[in-house]
Amino acid sequence: MLDSAVDKRSLRVLISSYDFPPIPYDLAEAFNRSGIEVFLLITSYGTEPAFYRFVIKRVNKFVRHLRFITGKTIRFFEKHPDERGNWLNRRFEEACDSFHPDIVLFVHGHHYGEAILERLEIKKIAWHIEPDDFVKLESEAASFDIYTSFSSTTVKRLQEAGKATAYICHGVNLNSFFPRPATPKLYDLSFVGNWSPWREETLQAILSVTHNVALYGPTWKRRTSIPRSLFKKIYCGEKIEGAALNLLYNQSKVVLNAQRERQANGLNMRYFEVTASNACLLTDSVPELEDHFTPNVHLCVYKNCDELVQTLRNLLVNDELRSAIASKGYQKVVDNYTYDHLVQKLLNLTSSK
Repeated sequence: MLDSAVDKRSLRVLISSYDFPPIPYDLAEAFNRSGIEVFLLITSYGTEPAFYRFVIKRVNKFVRHLRFITGKTIRFFEKHPDERGNWLNRRFEEACDSFHPDIVLFVHGHHYGEAILERLEIKKIAWHIEPDDFVKLESEAASFDIYTSFSSTTVKRLQEAGKATAYICHGVNLNSFFPRPATPKLYDLSFVGNWSPWREETLQAILSVTHNVALYGPTWKRRTSIPRSLFKKIYCGEKIEGAALNLLYNQSKVVLNAQRERQANGLNMRYFEVTASNACLLTDSVPELEDHFTPNVHLCVYKNCDELVQTLRNLLVNDELRSAIASKGYQKVVDNYTYDHLVQKLLNLTSSK
């Protein structure tokens, strides 16, 4: 339930975000359940006008290559209405004029519309959920009343810089990720994510324990050093999402989480989606983890590949342990980390800042 202190009557929220992952749609559902009207302004690449995609973008890409020859940075069409930044600004201004939002929420750290934001006399919030780039973030934060992040490191640095900020972690849509009790466990382990050196290292360690693995993610085909015959056995495709992803988690005895880099910050979406599916999550650690979960109670944590191998072997031969961890992780997320909880936190910020 939302706090009664937050006045929801006739509230309107404009959300600006990429469309994948489906965070804006999950947020909109949760806001709508609270009686709040939402306008979604989708800013994904590939949605721009045709003139931008087929002319402006290609010309400027060609010109960028010339920079290595001339040493100069040149951009064409900067004032054209279909240039991406101008197009986004125009759409944002039109949406504000027609929808009359009470709150603007920018998701993903995708920044534009500084002049428009400055003119708006409403609550302006950003929620940054991408890897840290503090120089960029400090500049972008100036356009908002409060600049939130899923990274406690970013929040700390913004505080030190005198910016209004708050820590907001991910949530999960329980209509998308949920237990399917009768589902057989087809895989010892599954992993979904882009290739990276650290992820390659973790997967190689896993393959020393089991080959009954389901792997999804782009760039693996051209980057991995896993022997071709074994890779063809475990690789299932570049992309999986929605109902198919929830099914995969339910079909897996263990679901792996590995950050793109060893020293990453912030809990990514897997922490909440895997546990909401009542699957056993085996993850590397981030600074925020123990603020939300207890290792070996709600999920399992490894610090290096030796720990990964040992823990995975233990989980695969101990069905009761695996089931107990999955159940406690599921209850933890359902009780604390749904999109309804996330929306409540955002609304509380608008009433206190």
